[in-house]
Amino acid sequence: MKDKKNGKTQMVLWMYEKLLSERKISKEEVLAKENISSITFKRYIYDIKDYLAINSSEYALVYTRRYKLYKLVHRENVGMGKENLQGSANAIGEPKFAYHQ
Repeated sequence: MKDKKNGKTQMVLWMYEKLLSERKISKEEVLAKENISSITFKRYIYDIKDYLAINSSEYALVYTRRYKLYKLVHRENVGMGKENLQGSANAIGEPKFAYHQ
């Protein structure tokens, strides 16, 4: 039997489920699993960000340069400036939100 190739919907859902369960995902991990380009990965990430923003989710997807990971964090921890980071161990910093309008 021929292996079924994952389409865009299956990949985006797999990525979203992974984020929900593990709270993080790396580009290298996704590229190793599926034969997609970096640009395609970025489009899928933007689709997930759009979904979270448009549906007023309690979560936001942010990129951490230090660890080269995308993390799913509560919105209450997002947007804290450097002056507020000292008191919050869960703060990620001030991310750049990107979604299509």
